Amino acid sequence: MRQYILLIFILLTTTVFSQRKITGVVKDEKGDGLPFVSIVIKGTNKGTKSNDLGEYLISVPDSNNIVLKFSFIGFESQEITIENKTNINVTLISSVSLDEVVVVGYGSATKKELTGATSKVGGEDVEKMNLSRMDQALQGQVSGVNISTNSGSPGGASNIRIRGLSTFGD
Repeated sequence: MRQYILLIFILLTTTVFSQRKITGVVKDEKGDGLPFVSIVIKGTNKGTKSNDLGEYLISVPDSNNIVLKFSFIGFESQEITIENKTNINVTLISSVSLDEVVVVGYGSATKKELTGATSKVGGEDVEKMNLSRMDQALQGQVSGVNISTNSGSPGGASNIRIRGLSTFGD
């Protein structure tokens, strides 16, 4: 009798708790793998994230109507029904134009929302200077930025002050 009960219990648990593994790669429009994309089973809080190459592995209940939601900052979310698939590759479409974003010291803002002065030092300008340190590249390029070196030795520390000293003198 115990053997029959144990057999019924095993059969029930394998059918109720059976899982299927779904693998795949999440890429951007250029075909590069996207790291740390959130992959969640819709309607639950169970999920995973893609690795550095955009690869992921997630265990889902063995059902064909499971929906996976792929989301990443700056990209449009996608929902995909797994059906009978075990490998699902996804390409996420960019939803933000980075040309319109300005990073400020306490967050970010779009150009139209920004009040105050901004300065830009382009990468092409820095390459033309052929300098070994970034602080040297900024010296004299941005108004209100004062850069001084503590010593003349290579690798010596620099002080970078934006718009002078603060009220506490540091």
